[in-house]
Amino acid sequence: MANVTNYGWAYVHPTASQAQARGVDKSIQFLTGAVDGNGIGKGSGSANLTFDYANNQLVLTGNMSASGHISASTYHGDGSNLSNIGTFPFSGSAIITGSLNVTEGITASNYLIQNTFEVNSSGSSDFGNTNDDNHIFTGSLMVGASGSNIDVHYILASSQLKVPGLRVNYRSVASTAFSASQSDYIIGVSANASTAVTIELPDASGNSGSLLVIKDEAGGVRSSGNAIAVSASSGDTVENTTGVEIAGTMASKTFYSNGDTKWFVI
Repeated sequence: MANVTNYGWAYVHPTASQAQARGVDKSIQFLTGAVDGNGIGKGSGSANLTFDYANNQLVLTGNMSASGHISASTYHGDGSNLSNIGTFPFSGSAIITGSLNVTEGITASNYLIQNTFEVNSSGSSDFGNTNDDNHIFTGSLMVGASGSNIDVHYILASSQLKVPGLRVNYRSVASTAFSASQSDYIIGVSANASTAVTIELPDASGNSGSLLVIKDEAGGVRSSGNAIAVSASSGDTVENTTGVEIAGTMASKTFYSNGDTKWFVI
């Protein structure tokens, strides 16, 4: 056998028939499986496996199999054919130095947005997904139309709420018996003045400062016998008694709760 010099992973056998590399320009040499007359494996190259020495780029046309890890500083492609790729949750901190563009929703158990001057949304925004959610804003709150003066302003320093107008919940009652709820503010009684009406106030407990206005809208004189009888819930009082009456011509009374067991008339 002729002299053979081993150059590690690749070699060119220095015989007459194997004295130079084979294949296209930039091709990487590999054993073809054939042997020469001396029983030495023949080497060659292929356009499917080349090394661009000018750009330091290895080019493979076809599949590559690896039993170990493949590492790279960057990966290109959409990753649609990757397998055995774990999904989130992602443990640890994700640091993004550029822009993050998301075409679908982002869901998180907590959001912490710092040093934000303006949050823009081209559509409506929803806050919360259960009835027991609480949304806390620290500082004052201002609401107004784009390019216009502020319409609603809560001033934290003085605990004052400034509004250009006030619209409250109104309920019209035509029945002769009605139980008011915590969401009621103005109750207009339209039942005939010749008919007695009873209205029960909601529980005073937990409603400190709640206001309720009851107004006779029927017209005519409502006598004492056909008065609007306003009673307290079980265990509560109105003006330190079980109830009060609203009588006369289109009369009204305004009630407030002390948040415990009592309603009073303003």
